Amino acid sequence: MAEDLTQECFAVVLVYPEKYDFRASFKTYLYTILRHKCIDALRRQRKVQTGIQGPRHAAEDREGQAAEFRDSRQGSGETENNPEMLAVIREQDREWVRRMLALKPDYRMAVYLVDVSQMNYAQAAAIMQRSTVSFKVLLHRARKKLRQIYEQEEWEGELRRTGASISG
Repeated sequence: MAEDLTQECFAVVLVYPEKYDFRASFKTYLYTILRHKCIDALRRQRKVQTGIQGPRHAAEDREGQAAEFRDSRQGSGETENNPEMLAVIREQDREWVRRMLALKPDYRMAVYLVDVSQMNYAQAAAIMQRSTVSFKVLLHRARKKLRQIYEQEEWEGELRRTGASISG
Protein backbone atom coordinates (compact mmCIF):
# COMPACT_ATOMS: atom_id res chain seq x y z
CA MET A 1 0.00 0.00 0.00
CA ALA A 2 2.86 2.38 0.87
CA GLU A 3 4.54 1.72 -2.46
CA ASP A 4 1.30 2.34 -4.33
CA LEU A 5 0.72 5.61 -2.50
CA THR A 6 4.29 6.70 -3.21
CA GLN A 7 3.82 5.94 -6.90
CA GLU A 8 0.57 7.92 -6.92
CA CYS A 9 2.36 10.81 -5.25
CA PHE A 10 5.09 10.92 -7.89
CA ALA A 11 2.48 10.54 -10.62
CA VAL A 12 0.78 13.70 -9.35
CA VAL A 13 4.13 15.51 -9.43
CA LEU A 14 4.75 14.38 -13.00
CA VAL A 15 1.23 14.98 -14.33
CA TYR A 16 0.68 18.34 -12.62
CA PRO A 17 4.09 20.08 -12.47
CA GLU A 18 2.40 23.47 -12.60
CA LYS A 19 0.92 22.90 -9.12
CA TYR A 20 4.36 23.07 -7.49
CA ASP A 21 4.90 26.43 -5.81
CA PHE A 22 8.62 27.18 -5.87
CA ARG A 23 8.39 29.23 -2.67
CA ALA A 24 8.22 25.99 -0.65
CA SER A 25 10.85 23.28 -0.73
CA PHE A 26 10.21 20.27 -2.94
CA LYS A 27 10.48 17.99 0.10
CA THR A 28 7.63 19.85 1.78
CA TYR A 29 5.52 19.70 -1.37
CA LEU A 30 6.14 15.96 -1.72
CA TYR A 31 5.34 15.25 1.95
CA THR A 32 2.11 17.23 1.67
CA ILE A 33 0.93 15.28 -1.36
CA LEU A 34 1.90 11.99 0.29
CA ARG A 35 0.14 12.95 3.52
CA HIS A 36 -3.07 13.72 1.64
CA LYS A 37 -2.84 10.47 -0.33
CA CYS A 38 -2.34 8.49 2.89
CA ILE A 39 -5.27 10.18 4.62
CA ASP A 40 -7.50 9.48 1.62
CA ALA A 41 -6.40 5.84 1.49
CA LEU A 42 -7.04 5.36 5.21
CA ARG A 43 -10.49 6.88 4.85
CA ARG A 44 -11.29 4.59 1.91
CA GLN A 45 -9.99 1.59 3.82
CA ARG A 46 -12.01 2.50 6.91
CA LYS A 47 -15.18 2.86 4.84
CA VAL A 48 -14.67 -0.54 3.24
CA GLN A 49 -13.90 -2.24 6.55
CA THR A 50 -16.78 -0.58 8.35
CA GLY A 51 -19.19 -1.48 5.60
CA ILE A 52 -18.16 -5.11 5.16
CA GLN A 53 -16.51 -6.39 8.34
CA GLY A 54 -17.55 -3.88 10.97
CA PRO A 55 -15.30 -1.27 12.56
CA ARG A 56 -11.66 -2.06 13.23
CA HIS A 57 -10.59 -2.43 16.81
CA ALA A 58 -8.45 0.30 18.35
CA ALA A 59 -5.77 -2.23 19.29
CA GLU A 60 -5.27 -3.19 15.64
CA ASP A 61 -4.92 0.48 14.69
CA ARG A 62 -2.35 0.99 17.43
CA GLU A 63 -0.32 -2.03 16.30
CA GLY A 64 -0.11 -0.66 12.75
CA GLN A 65 0.92 2.76 13.99
CA ALA A 66 3.50 1.22 16.30
CA ALA A 67 5.05 -0.66 13.38
CA GLU A 68 5.21 2.57 11.40
CA PHE A 69 7.06 4.37 14.19
CA ARG A 70 9.41 1.43 14.75
CA ASP A 71 10.30 1.37 11.06
CA SER A 72 11.18 5.05 11.20
CA ARG A 73 13.77 4.59 13.96
CA GLN A 74 16.97 2.88 12.91
CA GLY A 75 19.93 1.84 15.12
CA SER A 76 23.52 2.87 14.47
CA GLY A 77 26.22 0.56 13.11
CA GLU A 78 27.93 0.28 16.51
CA THR A 79 24.96 -1.38 18.16
CA GLU A 80 24.23 -3.94 15.45
CA ASN A 81 26.95 -6.27 16.79
CA ASN A 82 26.10 -5.75 20.46
CA PRO A 83 23.07 -7.81 21.53
CA GLU A 84 22.76 -6.03 24.89
CA MET A 85 22.66 -2.60 23.26
CA LEU A 86 20.18 -3.86 20.68
CA ALA A 87 17.89 -5.13 23.44
CA VAL A 88 18.09 -1.80 25.28
CA ILE A 89 17.40 0.16 22.09
CA ARG A 90 14.44 -2.06 21.20
CA GLU A 91 12.96 -1.60 24.67
CA GLN A 92 13.44 2.16 24.45
CA ASP A 93 11.79 2.16 21.02
CA ARG A 94 8.82 0.22 22.38
CA GLU A 95 8.45 2.69 25.23
CA TRP A 96 8.76 5.66 22.86
CA VAL A 97 6.19 4.21 20.46
CA ARG A 98 3.77 3.49 23.29
CA ARG A 99 4.10 7.06 24.55
CA MET A 100 3.70 8.48 21.04
CA LEU A 101 0.53 6.46 20.51
CA ALA A 102 -0.92 7.99 23.66
CA LEU A 103 -0.81 11.41 21.93
CA LYS A 104 -3.44 12.96 19.69
CA PRO A 105 -2.77 12.37 15.96
CA ASP A 106 -1.79 16.03 15.36
CA TYR A 107 0.66 15.91 18.26
CA ARG A 108 2.16 12.65 16.94
CA MET A 109 2.54 14.11 13.46
CA ALA A 110 4.23 17.27 14.75
CA VAL A 111 6.74 15.37 16.88
CA TYR A 112 7.39 12.88 14.09
CA LEU A 113 8.03 15.53 11.43
CA VAL A 114 10.45 17.58 13.54
CA ASP A 115 12.12 15.04 15.82
CA VAL A 116 12.23 11.97 13.60
CA SER A 117 12.16 13.32 10.03
CA GLN A 118 14.41 16.25 11.04
CA MET A 119 12.30 18.86 9.23
CA ASN A 120 12.45 22.50 10.18
CA TYR A 121 9.38 24.22 11.60
CA ALA A 122 8.40 25.90 8.35
CA GLN A 123 8.47 22.63 6.38
CA ALA A 124 6.53 20.72 9.03
CA ALA A 125 3.99 23.55 9.35
CA ALA A 126 3.44 23.53 5.58
CA ILE A 127 2.86 19.78 5.58
CA MET A 128 0.32 20.08 8.39
CA GLN A 129 -1.22 23.12 6.69
CA ARG A 130 -0.65 25.42 9.66
CA SER A 131 1.14 28.68 10.17
CA THR A 132 4.64 28.40 11.62
CA VAL A 133 3.53 30.01 14.87
CA SER A 134 0.55 27.67 15.19
CA PHE A 135 2.81 24.70 14.47
CA LYS A 136 5.32 25.76 17.13
CA VAL A 137 2.52 25.97 19.68
CA LEU A 138 1.26 22.52 18.63
CA LEU A 139 4.75 21.03 18.88
CA HIS A 140 5.31 22.63 22.29
CA ARG A 141 2.04 21.14 23.56
CA ALA A 142 2.89 17.75 22.09
CA ARG A 143 6.31 17.68 23.76
CA LYS A 144 4.78 18.87 27.02
CA LYS A 145 2.22 16.04 26.87
CA LEU A 146 4.98 13.51 26.14
CA ARG A 147 6.91 14.80 29.16
CA GLN A 148 3.78 14.46 31.32
CA ILE A 149 3.26 10.88 30.14
CA TYR A 150 6.89 10.06 30.90
CA GLU A 151 6.79 11.69 34.34
CA GLN A 152 3.54 9.91 35.21
CA GLU A 153 5.05 6.56 34.24
CA GLU A 154 8.18 7.28 36.25
CA TRP A 155 6.12 8.30 39.28
CA GLU A 156 3.95 5.18 39.07
CA GLY A 157 7.05 3.02 38.65
CA GLU A 158 8.63 4.57 41.72
CA LEU A 159 5.48 3.86 43.73
CA ARG A 160 5.58 0.21 42.62
CA ARG A 161 9.28 -0.13 43.46
CA THR A 162 8.94 1.33 46.94
CA GLY A 163 5.62 -0.33 47.66
CA ALA A 164 4.18 3.03 48.67
CA SER A 165 0.51 3.69 48.33
CA ILE A 166 -1.57 6.79 48.28
CA SER A 167 -4.20 6.90 50.95
CA GLY A 168 -7.22 9.08 50.50
